[in-house]
Amino acid sequence: MSDSNPTWNPEEDYPYPLMMSGAGLFKYPDRPDVDSVLPYVDLAVVGSITLQERKGNTVRVLGGQLEYFDDPDYSVNNLGMPNSGVDNVGPARSPKLVASIAGFNVDEYVELYERFRTWGAGVEFNCGCPNTDKRVMCFNIDAMDSFLSQCPPRDGIVGIKVSPYSDKHQLREVASMFNDHAGL
Repeated sequence: MSDSNPTWNPEEDYPYPLMMSGAGLFKYPDRPDVDSVLPYVDLAVVGSITLQERKGNTVRVLGGQLEYFDDPDYSVNNLGMPNSGVDNVGPARSPKLVASIAGFNVDEYVELYERFRTWGAGVEFNCGCPNTDKRVMCFNIDAMDSFLSQCPPRDGIVGIKVSPYSDKHQLREVASMFNDHAGL
């Protein structure tokens, strides 16, 4: 991707790995901190965005620090997807933005996908956030298959974030189901 052509083209042959941020780094798509990273990444994932506003989890302070572990190789948080809700998200300010969407049932995922189907470079279905009081969607394979079946194709990226699977048979089942929706 060059500065003169900032759009992401999935047909382009990149001589380097795709570099993108995870959704946990940028909670709100309209904040200046998103703009500051765009020159350095191919894509920036923002959110996760839910139908309703979420204040997030009540965050404990440990030793004067927010409950957020940051390491040079990874970070861990327990923020609970704080966001202003879908109705407060404006148009994508850059073609490099990917909207991470998180529903709590099949209908919510379908509605969020419809709202972000033409937004930015793509959509990431966040099915793997364990930091809420709701069931983690990625362990309900039938529900994921159901909402993916109801989502029409879009131009651009469609990704799915899942939690790690410790059962290799379940991982195969999920991968097979995802492959059934490869045209999404």
